Amino acid sequence: QGFTFVIQSQGSNAIGSPGGGLGYGPALPSASTPRIANSVAVKFDLQDNDGEGSNSTGVYLGGASPTLPAVDLTSSGINLHSGHAFHARLTYDGTNLTEVITDLTQYAVFTRSYPVNIPAAVGSANAYVGFTSGTGTASADPIKILNWSLTSTF
Repeated sequence: QGFTFVIQSQGSNAIGSPGGGLGYGPALPSASTPRIANSVAVKFDLQDNDGEGSNSTGVYLGGASPTLPAVDLTSSGINLHSGHAFHARLTYDGTNLTEVITDLTQYAVFTRSYPVNIPAAVGSANAYVGFTSGTGTASADPIKILNWSLTSTF
């Protein structure tokens, strides 16, 4: 279970695979299930599907399986299972996509930069942005996106 923030050029109805695919890519790298091509995604993952752990993040391109490689958030003090509110900030400087997650209860902070050429990955200077999600069970703890905004200077 988890979700992704996606930048993509497929269109407003783009969707990947359910379950471990988080609505973005296949649940396992070897699967040939739906994916959102021409895209960049940042995942917030609460389920271990392929060895990535049950508290991970990462950046994925072209509808790749949002499993591995992944970054385990545990050592940073961020626990996506805690029920706390988090502030996630993504910034892009034309070369690196930087992710900062802050636990608004315990003030733990995770920061990571990923080298990525977003316009090349998306295949366009214009893109759609939004969220995808998936669960691997009949029910899951609710994930709530309380607020979000986008500011583009490109």
